[in-house]
Amino acid sequence: MQLVRLAFQLGLILLGSTSSLEAQWVVNPENWLKGECSFNPDRVANLNLDSLKGHYYVRNGNGVFQKTSGFLVLYFTSEGRTRKTTCYKPYQAWSDSLTQSFLYDTEGRLIEHQQEDRLGYSQQVFDYKAGRLTAERQYIGLIHGNSMLTNAYDHHYRTVDASTLELTTTYSHGSVFQKTILRGRATAHDSVVTQVRYPSLDSTTTTYQFASEQVMRIHRRSTNREERVELTYDANNEIESIKQWVNGLLNQEIQFIYAEVSRRISSVVFFSPAQQRMEILTF
Repeated sequence: MQLVRLAFQLGLILLGSTSSLEAQWVVNPENWLKGECSFNPDRVANLNLDSLKGHYYVRNGNGVFQKTSGFLVLYFTSEGRTRKTTCYKPYQAWSDSLTQSFLYDTEGRLIEHQQEDRLGYSQQVFDYKAGRLTAERQYIGLIHGNSMLTNAYDHHYRTVDASTLELTTTYSHGSVFQKTILRGRATAHDSVVTQVRYPSLDSTTTTYQFASEQVMRIHRRSTNREERVELTYDANNEIESIKQWVNGLLNQEIQFIYAEVSRRISSVVFFSPAQQRMEILTF
């Protein structure tokens, strides 16, 4: 499960918006480093958007930008939540489209996430009780159409103290898969998330550093990987840039551009130093 989604279910606000930040276009900006885009449902609903489509322009090395047939299209529910996305990048090593679908309950909680590409599909199904995530099931779909349950987890919560929650994730009716400890509730202070996998006891520790209710830095450490992320914001509290370093080397840089008058997001710039490739997604 994604760390941000897990933290939200545990009651900690690590990357979400607060009352003073409700106008932000982009929510959970860290997800963009993994190719996932999240927009504020309130902003989408207020503009009565049922879809949003962007096109990709690409530059390799020192060449000029070329318009491609690549695109990203998002479809929204009437409440502004993303219900489906399709992304196509023909300039990658293999040409294919990636489609994701999202289903929510009446409370706006994600209950199903499905992802499909040329290799088949994967699906996650989530169950809730008393406002908390209690179970998760994961499926994979094969090319010939059959689906197979690959993992099923149960989540058990324990309050350690006023600022610490512990989540034990077990295989359904089985042994422990992972323990997650979250420390820190207020976005004005640092929050630390520690995850330990069993039986290897491999651990990952993530620290979120805040300033003025905005997450500014993320530091994630595991056995063989150290990741640092820095985020900057403009005068309107919109995310402006994200930089990611992995083991000391710049891995990704993303910049967000907004229209001057409407403040609606207009384009996103992606830069990969290793590939010396820059992508511009224009909406």
